Amino acid sequence: MSLLENESNDSFKNKKYAVTQIAKILREDYKDSGSAIKWIARHTGASEHAVRNWYDAAREPSIENFISLTKASPRLVEWFLNEVGREDLTQLIQKQNQAAGSHPMRRDLDIANLIFETEGSCDLLVKLQKLTLRQLWFCTQIKNGRKLCAKDLILVFDISRATAYRDINELVKMSLLCRVSQGKSEYYTTL
Repeated sequence: MSLLENESNDSFKNKKYAVTQIAKILREDYKDSGSAIKWIARHTGASEHAVRNWYDAAREPSIENFISLTKASPRLVEWFLNEVGREDLTQLIQKQNQAAGSHPMRRDLDIANLIFETEGSCDLLVKLQKLTLRQLWFCTQIKNGRKLCAKDLILVFDISRATAYRDINELVKMSLLCRVSQGKSEYYTTL
């Protein structure tokens, strides 16, 4: 079932309007980033082809895809709530986002919540001071149980493959991470 089928709200009767708005919001959130399609596909579970169709306003997402798409673009939630007459909830979300200072591609990078066990380890503190924000993000995501690889670093920070591997190799050399497996099944874990 399509997101826009059988809706009673007048603004949803114009299917082209909704499809255009979804594409406009995605483009505003990601500023035509080269990795936006891949990043959205990875975080929604949709195919890159489907995401490209939404991004180009060629097709509307299904209800299921729209719900998962809101994870990659929280502004879609605000737009939807405005369309169904729930501006009060939109204002609440906007206040929360202003307080958090979130960015759609880096909302899981919260420096205030970086936690490392540093008790009795002056050496670890010295190592942590030398890390970039990308490296800190990568370490904390792995420490929090996520299974990440270089591709994740590339998609989140829009960096080259060489830069991602250079960042990760430095973390491995510092003994902050350990490489598990090689090739396509490669991922990292904390020591």
